[in-house]
Amino acid sequence: MIIRNIIGYFKFPKASLWIFGLMLLLILSRFAMLNVQNWNSGYISNGMPGPKLAIDSERYISAAENMSKGVALQGREYQFAGYIGLLAIIKTLNLSL
Repeated sequence: MIIRNIIGYFKFPKASLWIFGLMLLLILSRFAMLNVQNWNSGYISNGMPGPKLAIDSERYISAAENMSKGVALQGREYQFAGYIGLLAIIKTLNLSL
């Protein structure tokens, strides 16, 4: 419904909406396929399957652990509160990161 309202705002011809929808579907499908491929084989990034931890991963994970313990965010952690909150929910539910 929201997407229909956004697209309706620009008043595209009906044929353009179909083309736009197909292009969006193609882009999202390709994105999903590459992410699944990278998750399973690591072919695209470092050759190792599974999640990729980088330099700032520890900051987010430790902030999520602190958030789940009730400790307030500190410094730059406020800029990433949504992401850290999502990680905190995942860790609280004992799901794998």
